[in-house]
Amino acid sequence: MATTLHVLDVSAAPTETASVALPGSTQPVLATSLAQTAPGLWLLSGVLSNNDGTAQTTLRTLSLADPKKPKLLGSATIASGYAWWGAGTEVLEGAGVVLAALQTGDGKTLSALQIVQFDAAGKLTTRGTFGSNLVQWYQLRSLAAGQKLWRIGNQALESVDIADLDQPKPLATLELAAHVSALTHVAGHVVALVADWQTNTAQLRTLQTTATDEQQIAASLT
Repeated sequence: MATTLHVLDVSAAPTETASVALPGSTQPVLATSLAQTAPGLWLLSGVLSNNDGTAQTTLRTLSLADPKKPKLLGSATIASGYAWWGAGTEVLEGAGVVLAALQTGDGKTLSALQIVQFDAAGKLTTRGTFGSNLVQWYQLRSLAAGQKLWRIGNQALESVDIADLDQPKPLATLELAAHVSALTHVAGHVVALVADWQTNTAQLRTLQTTATDEQQIAASLT
């Protein structure tokens, strides 16, 4: 099953101006995204399902400088885990990189992100990877500031040193919030059952109130 990209002119009644077949796309496409990286230059990412149940993300740069003659410029293929997790991509235009999420989906292997660098000519270069559990893209934002990468999701804020794109180094993770399934009060302490739907784990936490009325973890049991 080949995949074809159609270019539409919507300035008036929608009409197709051109189409381009994506090479190598013989498996069903589970998800696609299109993001502009520069005027006339776009990044196309597609998640393909393999016959063994795994997935792979293919990144392609597409020139639409002439909408009637779209051109594929560069490509990079990234293996991921099980197809139902798929892999998301996020463009950090100021840093000239794309983050592609990798996840096994079996709950046993740490998630990771692949860094892919792009240039003004549309060339894609696969660089390093770093471990991260922040791969749920619908609630995630990333910001590159100098040689550091800041990533925030619905659960945590993490920082990564990207001075060397081939060897990125996670620096710190700050938990922001947690889903509390049950709560009770025992002997002056708050006991909470915290569930993590993303990793399919749970933790029993004993919380202690500080002088500023903040709740700090006094003990935990996983």
